[in-house]
Amino acid sequence: MPKRELIFAIDLGSFSIKSAVGQIIPNLPLQIIAKEETPSAGIRRGDVIEVDEAAKRLQENLEGLLEKVDREGSCGVAYGGMHFSFLESKGVVAVSRADGEITEEDKERAIEAGKTVSLPSNKEILETIVRGFSVDKESGIKNPVGMTGVRLEAELFLILVSTPYFKNLKKCLDKSQVEVSNFYLSGLAAEKVLLSRKDKEAGCLLLDIGAQTTKMCVFEEGELSFVGVLPLGSFLITNDIAIAFQIPLEIAEKLKVKYAFLSQEVSKKEEIKLKEIGGEDIKIKKKTLVEVVEARVDEILEEILKVLKKTQKTHLPGGVILCGGGALLPGIEKEVKKRLKLPARIGYPQNIEGIVEIDNPSWATIFGILLSEKEKKEKSVTPLPEFFSKIKKWFRNLLP
Repeated sequence: MPKRELIFAIDLGSFSIKSAVGQIIPNLPLQIIAKEETPSAGIRRGDVIEVDEAAKRLQENLEGLLEKVDREGSCGVAYGGMHFSFLESKGVVAVSRADGEITEEDKERAIEAGKTVSLPSNKEILETIVRGFSVDKESGIKNPVGMTGVRLEAELFLILVSTPYFKNLKKCLDKSQVEVSNFYLSGLAAEKVLLSRKDKEAGCLLLDIGAQTTKMCVFEEGELSFVGVLPLGSFLITNDIAIAFQIPLEIAEKLKVKYAFLSQEVSKKEEIKLKEIGGEDIKIKKKTLVEVVEARVDEILEEILKVLKKTQKTHLPGGVILCGGGALLPGIEKEVKKRLKLPARIGYPQNIEGIVEIDNPSWATIFGILLSEKEKKEKSVTPLPEFFSKIKKWFRNLLP
């Protein structure tokens, strides 16, 4: 791997398209050196529905990004749509070496065996998450390489996506001449920069509130145990404000982010001048604004609570970690804590550094993809001792 390698990530959202560039420097955290956010089009609830329009907007975004860096490269890409599901799978192989020592090759064979499952004709694997391994039926092993056994089993969590919608995303990327290295589930990718081992061991809910969807990722005993999505997002709040006060959507969005502070006592007399945020020369009641926002937030949280109860995922001592654009809503963590009866906090990206602003929960997915790409590239580099071991084995095979 080059000493200074650039990695790229793209997230095509319903409200905006985000892209970013990270730089890998040995012995330093991932460096975020550029990012770009532009309005999206042709995308509904995270799925590409108008390929040409979405591709046009993606090209505009990437042109802006590439003005900030001197070269391009393959990208990790988020899938943010509604049409996905998950499947637990296991892959079993016999350990190859005569002395029973498990190698990296055995580990990869077990993972590949777990991915060989019968899928419906309209489904394909988006992402494979390794939950752990078992050696001779002893489970709970994170990395079996170097252990001794006869039977190796990989425990996998397969994220499946609807083929027709996934094809639209791929067509959009092809039209924009994007070379894809890996696909990731939007929201789940944020785990890399938001959750600690302690969070996942305790049990927590990663809640990604986007513009038109909300993704739920539950972790228990250190591993992913559930993923789901709701067709509800923060743009519904903006819509409600626009309708309630008969104002443009862009002014409604500014009102939401700046003034709609939840779980706060507001005087009936307190007013907001729309002119201060680029609107008409009129005033609105702040209390009415907060009531409109709280009504929609309560609806979204009620639906989340229903899912948690249905899947029996309500006991999560690690609490709720919020990300996505909806996490920018003032006071949202207090409202989540009150409605879901769980600890709650805003998730701010960790384990990265940057010359651009990185302290933003709405960028967690894109930064999580970059960190995942970094880890995969580092893993693909053969360590020197292993490299020389392979060379020795190759020479031995040449001898008579």
